[in-house]
Amino acid sequence: MQAITVYDEQGKILFSYSSSEEEILDMKLKNPLNIDGIYDYKNQYILNEVATLRPEFPITINKSTLTPDGIDFIEFNSIPANCSIQIKGLSTGYYYSDIATSPQETFSTNVADSYVITISKFPYIDFKVTIDANS
Repeated sequence: MQAITVYDEQGKILFSYSSSEEEILDMKLKNPLNIDGIYDYKNQYILNEVATLRPEFPITINKSTLTPDGIDFIEFNSIPANCSIQIKGLSTGYYYSDIATSPQETFSTNVADSYVITISKFPYIDFKVTIDANS
């Protein structure tokens, strides 16, 4: 039994595969960006043909609860350029997505809910926080 991990041009792990030597050779021919072994796509990526730990975001927040009055806000700092930001309201179904244009972003709402905010940019591990905005 042998195993390979297939990745894309950025080093993002697409899948790992374990099978017979013959099937692994066939898989390598079909997927030229590969490395021997099985690796964790959530915590690793491939850099210069070496499995490497994905870095954590340097993002900080000033608090994780706020008053849903449209005035109180949460501040996110040290956001790398061009990160994807997604906001999901857990009970309201609210959804918002955008690209961060500044290293500092704020979140405010006048709708009571718990919000999951996810900030993503490869190769970083996603930054995810739940904001409690209940009165």
